[in-house]
Amino acid sequence: GARAVTVTADAKSKTYGDADPALTYQITSGSLAFSDAFTGVLIRATGEAVGSYAIGQNTLALSGNYTLVYVGANLTIGARAVTVTADAKSKTYGDADPGLTYQITSGSLVTGDGFTGVLSRAAGENLGSYAIQQGTLALSTNYALAYAGANLTIGARAVTVTADAKSKTYGDADPALTYQITAGSLAFIDAFTGALSRAAGENVGSYAIQQGTLALSTNYTLAYVGANLTIGARAVTVTADAKSKTYGDADPALTYQITAGSLALRRGQSDDRRAGSDGDGGCEEQGVGRRRSGADLPDHRRLARVRRRLQRRAAPRGGRERRRLCDRPEHAGAERQLHPGLRRGQPDDRRAGSDGDCGPEVQGLGCPRPGADLPDQERLAGDRGGLHGCPEPRRG
Repeated sequence: GARAVTVTADAKSKTYGDADPALTYQITSGSLAFSDAFTGVLIRATGEAVGSYAIGQNTLALSGNYTLVYVGANLTIGARAVTVTADAKSKTYGDADPGLTYQITSGSLVTGDGFTGVLSRAAGENLGSYAIQQGTLALSTNYALAYAGANLTIGARAVTVTADAKSKTYGDADPALTYQITAGSLAFIDAFTGALSRAAGENVGSYAIQQGTLALSTNYTLAYVGANLTIGARAVTVTADAKSKTYGDADPALTYQITAGSLALRRGQSDDRRAGSDGDGGCEEQGVGRRRSGADLPDHRRLARVRRRLQRRAAPRGGRERRRLCDRPEHAGAERQLHPGLRRGQPDDRRAGSDGDCGPEVQGLGCPRPGADLPDQERLAGDRGGLHGCPEPRRG
C-alpha cells in the first residue's frame, strides 16, 4: 500500500517592504523511502501590506507511492520602523518662519512610499525657543513612525537709530529731537517708547544728543548713534540814540535802542529787568538792565543827577527846610568828595552861601553859593538849576 507522509509548512514573517522569505516545511509524520524526494514548492496568498498571509501546498508533492497530507501555516508581514528627526531652526524676531524640515535617521521607506502632512511648532513670536512638533507628519499603517523633535529659536531683531543733528539760536526753545532708523526695521506694529535727551547747557556751543529713554522691547537689540545740538550766537543790532545839549550843560545820558533781534531770557527770568524806574527816578541803562550808581560818574554829572532827583521830589521850601536838607548826610558826603580839603565844621568862607544856609557842596542842588572858586561848567550847572532853595525831603 501507499506510504503515509504528513508535511507541515513553517510559519514565516517579514518586514513590510522586504522580500519574502523562502517557504519551507517539515515532515511531521511518516518518512520517505529509499531516495525518494518531494517535488514542487509551497506558495502563499498574495499581498504586501502588513498582515498575515496563508502558506499553501501549491505544487508540493510525492510520487504515487505515497499518501501526502499537508498542514499549512502563515507568512506574517510586520510594520516597517522609521524614525524621523526634526531639524533645529532659527529666525529673527518679526521674520516669517523658516520651513520646518526633518531627516530619516533610522529605517527607510519602501520605494514609492512617502510622508504625508507637515511638522508644526509651539505658538509664539517673542524672543525664545519654541518646540518643533510632529504635527500632521505621518506614514501609512505599514510603518511604525518614531519622531524626534527639535526647537525653533527666535533671536532679537537688530535696529540702529541715528539722532538727527539739530541747531538753534541762543535763547530759543530747543527743537524737537528726532531720529531715523538707519539699519534694520520694526516688526508688526511695534513702536519706540521714550525720547531722546541732550546734554545740559544754554550757551553757544555743541551739546551731545543722547539716547535718553528711547527704547524698544526686549525683542530688539537697539544700537544708538548720537549727534549734536548746536547753539549759535543770537544776532542783535543796537542803534545809538541821537543826543543834544546846550553849551555848558552836563552831557545827557547816552542811550541806545535794540533795532534788530532781541535779548534772550534765561529760564525763570521775567521782563521786569528792563524796568527803567526805581521810584526815586534812578534809571537802568537802556537795554543793559544794570543800575548805575552815581559813584562812577564825574562830579558835575553826579551833582546834576542829584539835582534832578530833588527837583522831582518836592517844590522849593523856606530857609529852615533848606538847612535841614543841606545838613543831611548824603549831601555832606558830596561835600567831602568834591572838596576833600574841607573838614566837617571847618570855618571857610566857601561855606558862606548867599543866604547863609548852604555851603558849596550842594551847588547845583539849588542852594546859592559863591561861584568864583568853581570851574565854569559846575558854576553854569548851578546857575541853570532853576532852584533858589533846597527842596524839602521826600515825605513817606
